Amino acid sequence: MNKPNTIANSDFKGTIAVLNTVYQTVPMMKNSILEYLPNANVINFVDDSILPMIKEDPNTMEYSYEKFLMFARIAEKQNASIIINACSTVGGFKDYAKGKLSIPVVRIDEEVAKVIAKNSKRIAVLATIPTTVIPSTEIIRSKLGKDAVVDTFLLDNAAAFNAKGDKMSHDKTIAHKINTIGDEYDSIFLAQASMADGIIYASPKYTDNVYTSIPYAIDELVKLTLTLK
Repeated sequence: MNKPNTIANSDFKGTIAVLNTVYQTVPMMKNSILEYLPNANVINFVDDSILPMIKEDPNTMEYSYEKFLMFARIAEKQNASIIINACSTVGGFKDYAKGKLSIPVVRIDEEVAKVIAKNSKRIAVLATIPTTVIPSTEIIRSKLGKDAVVDTFLLDNAAAFNAKGDKMSHDKTIAHKINTIGDEYDSIFLAQASMADGIIYASPKYTDNVYTSIPYAIDELVKLTLTLK
């Protein structure tokens, strides 16, 4: 898997707040943050009603931003130094929050989108839930030149396995798709943080071209901590 060369910052002892829409990302994000910010205090906020609500009615996106803003303001009161939004579906929250918060917001898929756009001409975006498809594809396209190609694949069968608690089948379904299309693309982007373990079962032939958002978001997060006084 393609990852940045992040250098840990053990001097940072502040609080990082994570906004989640699924419980699966809570341990993933906390473990990833503490790997590079070992002395940080990580607090998580989870609202698992957001994704079903957006799926039912896409016009509720702004309401979802408002819910995240409520959590973010609580995080401010808990002296959080940085907020990281772990949900790509609600990735637009970062722009929505501009001027409304006193602390920076890290969007989970922004940095990885920059790297993919810089290195690729043919990109596959893999998602397991429909609400992620549009925002994840749009952020990649927003960084690309006109001649680049972006194709999106919805792996709803993987989502069905996940809903049943069958994580191995979920991960293997993602890996099978990577192996199937690997020769056709420069980069394959796993659009949701919860998809990252799919790389475990993918062919080593393709893993260097697979990107997930968490390592790049953590890299941005660590760099931000170095700028704080």
